[in-house]
Amino acid sequence: MRISTTDYFDLRLTLNSGQLFHWKEESPGIFIVIKNNTVLRIRQENNFEIRLNQYGNMVTKNEIIKLIGLNNQSTIQNILSKDPLVNSLIADYRGLTIMCQDPYECLISFISSSMSNIPRIMLNLKNLRKMGNSIIEGTSEYLFPSAQQIVSLGENKLRKIGFGYRAKYIIQTCKKIIQEKIDFQSWQNKSDEELKLDLMNFSGVGNKIAECVMLFGFERSRSFPIDVWMKRAIFALKPNLRELTNEELCIWGKSRWKENAGLVQQILYTAIRSGKIPN
Repeated sequence: MRISTTDYFDLRLTLNSGQLFHWKEESPGIFIVIKNNTVLRIRQENNFEIRLNQYGNMVTKNEIIKLIGLNNQSTIQNILSKDPLVNSLIADYRGLTIMCQDPYECLISFISSSMSNIPRIMLNLKNLRKMGNSIIEGTSEYLFPSAQQIVSLGENKLRKIGFGYRAKYIIQTCKKIIQEKIDFQSWQNKSDEELKLDLMNFSGVGNKIAECVMLFGFERSRSFPIDVWMKRAIFALKPNLRELTNEELCIWGKSRWKENAGLVQQILYTAIRSGKIPN
């Protein structure tokens, strides 16, 4: 399958931006991306076109466009180019998109991300997939385990494969999903405020993780997660905000960038980590 877009797009930049943990570079320029029971093997031909093969459950072209975030990027970037705080970063990050993940996988992934780093998070989640013991047809990749499978594994096994103290939160979250028969698709209808409160009722989910899951799992583009990297980026650009708490910075970002807050957050997060914003 070949997908073309009128919007400038950079798959490598997007995958390396810390929003998705279920991917790998199979060989130079060829990326494996996993969502649910689908494996995509993607090569970016140029900044406006990708070629891909898919394995497991076949998904539509529109679903792939949604997954990768290939929609209305040029319009958003044009708006942001007029903002004096971020306009100097647009040229370097105009190919960055917000990917659309499965809410359940996204929730477990970001609970596992607490006080960790991206390579370790990816390794832990890869090991978790293997523990589920279900291979996606036509590939060597594993399906993400269900909440019931994770509960059956138990906290000790999760600790042994690297989750540490987060294992307890993951088990408790999966038990809650099972006991309350939670259907995350039905949560799409919740307001941002209600969704955030419900997400924060899961063990191990605070303000930052809730905002991440809202942005990457529920397409809530006004989300603005704050972590240590984001604080460094914001304080470098706006030193007068140093006295604000994480929650106050989150509110500030949403107020300034509104429906574009999520993309700005990813631009700032990626820019500070790569040294484009002086730290």
